[in-house]
Amino acid sequence: MRHLIETNKLTIWLSRTLTVLAAGVLSFSMLVGVTGCETTEGVGRDIEAAGEGIQEGADRADPGPPDQW
Repeated sequence: MRHLIETNKLTIWLSRTLTVLAAGVLSFSMLVGVTGCETTEGVGRDIEAAGEGIQEGADRADPGPPDQW
């Protein structure tokens, strides 16, 4: 009988531990997902700004078609 009680305590402890661990993993995953969306959006804005800067520089350096030289 004592063996069954010890096994039951271990099962309950293991169940609670896995529940807490799963909740932690889920919370961390959601946090990473939300942060990743903002990071991706920020990177998109940075790439767009860099592209606009390159385009403006190219527009200023472009002398036009050869027939306009």
